[in-house]
Amino acid sequence: MLVTGDQFFPDTLKNERIIEETFEPPLGQPGRKVKLTLAIDFVASYASGDDLNELANIVMNASHSEEYIPSSTLLTFDVLDAGQTNSEGITRWVVHVSRQLEKPVDKSRIISLVLGRNVESAQARMEDSLHLKYSPEVVLTPTWWPWLPLIPFNITVETQ
Repeated sequence: MLVTGDQFFPDTLKNERIIEETFEPPLGQPGRKVKLTLAIDFVASYASGDDLNELANIVMNASHSEEYIPSSTLLTFDVLDAGQTNSEGITRWVVHVSRQLEKPVDKSRIISLVLGRNVESAQARMEDSLHLKYSPEVVLTPTWWPWLPLIPFNITVETQ
């Protein structure tokens, strides 16, 4: 019944009850080979992937710097130690959780960098001033106009 993301604890796997037990040949009958067929209910402990995600998000949100924001809600879990369950049924294990963070772009700063410039100059200023993963793209409307506007509200900044 486990789903992707659930953390199974193998040391908690226990035989709960035997549902069906079949011998061939039946008990008390002679034979060269014995075949035993069992149907058994097993129980085991696990941690729900949804619960782990929720807990990890709370911890991650509390511990990252205010100047950065998560680039996505996708968390990566790497189990470093499968864990040990004690006699009281408490399981402790070590897991490394990570996610990507990004620094938000100050759109007003970008606008001030490109005001009144031509496309090449605007792109060069953004590349020199900002730590961007990809080269910026500048799209002018109308396409034949050579300069960006001088009025800030005529410029739109989109990030991806």
